[in-house]
Amino acid sequence: MTQAPNRTRSRLAFALASATAVGVVQLGGMSAAQAATTVPSAPSATVGFNGIVHTVAYGDGVVYVGGDFTAAVQGGQTIARNHVAAINESTGQLLPWNPGADGSVRSVVVDHGSVYIGGAFTHAGGALHRRLARVDAGTGAVDNAWTPSVGGTVRSVAVTPSRVYAGGAFTTAAGQPRSYLAAFSTSTGALDPDWAPVANGYVWDVRAANGWVYAGGEFTSVNGDIHGRFLASLDPATGAIQPGYNSQVTYTVFDMVVTPSLIYAAADGAGGHLRALNLNGSSRWTLTADGGVQAVAVVGDAIYIGGHFDNICTTARNAAQGGACLDAQVSRKKFAAVDADGILQSWAPMANSAHGAWALAGDPATGRLAAGGEFTTFNNGRIKQPYFAQFG
Repeated sequence: MTQAPNRTRSRLAFALASATAVGVVQLGGMSAAQAATTVPSAPSATVGFNGIVHTVAYGDGVVYVGGDFTAAVQGGQTIARNHVAAINESTGQLLPWNPGADGSVRSVVVDHGSVYIGGAFTHAGGALHRRLARVDAGTGAVDNAWTPSVGGTVRSVAVTPSRVYAGGAFTTAAGQPRSYLAAFSTSTGALDPDWAPVANGYVWDVRAANGWVYAGGEFTSVNGDIHGRFLASLDPATGAIQPGYNSQVTYTVFDMVVTPSLIYAAADGAGGHLRALNLNGSSRWTLTADGGVQAVAVVGDAIYIGGHFDNICTTARNAAQGGACLDAQVSRKKFAAVDADGILQSWAPMANSAHGAWALAGDPATGRLAAGGEFTTFNNGRIKQPYFAQFG
């Protein structure tokens, strides 16, 4: 899961009216000139990995990645990298940055010269770090003075000047009860005693934006309140649900992008969904797929999604079991892009694998898009690119 806020507008629903010569599915008379600008469908030449990439993040010309891998693969050479690595954004080449972790890395966040990593590891850089660690973005040195402790897998991290927020599959932090959400001091790593919202299920993603902390996951309530089901907006100091907020999501949220005016939620449900929501939780529009949407990123005027879907449905109707589109569909294997109104674009990398993409991130400075997941090929098997890809 990744963090890349941007800007956008929106509209309700998705329906097939016509297809232009470039393959843009249109809604009610939109012209081809109004299509979003997207990155190329073919990935650029870059390093690959020998295992799943769960998270990607950009920072100062570098792409940081984390996952289940133990090696990078470059030019036919296998180079040891335990669960976390860095790639030169411009050249696609592996960098010497190599802190190492002894277990899966599920979240990477770059902030002011530091890289925060969260996951299932208990050691980073050879020292004890229980599922959270802070690493120098340039040298790869692990900060052994910053030692928060979490009692289970951290799936997502969000960073502010005063707090580092963690969400995941844990019920304790620093030995204290915490229901899948916790906060730590950015300066000392100490557990925040006052921020203890109670989610009743796993948290997949956390974001800090607009003066709130957004959490998405499998939970159906926060603090006993169903207004925070599956996607909640929480007070950054107290953990209380934002007054007036009422989630309209009714299925697991895997990933989010939060802009100054909207929330884009990559979600499950029957099939899968991309939801565009107002900041109070109300719905703008919904895109439906025949498999889970597990990652989302915004670059410029395009919204990119990744997941284990093979098709985008042209209506909201799909099968309750299996999620197959019940009306017409448009082939988009594991990746797709829409414009600010939820209209499908021609971008179609056509990747393989059962579970597809788990992570997307955009670099607003360069317009590039990074992806991580379980894929190994693109263009219907014609391009080999294992577990990590960059477009643009």
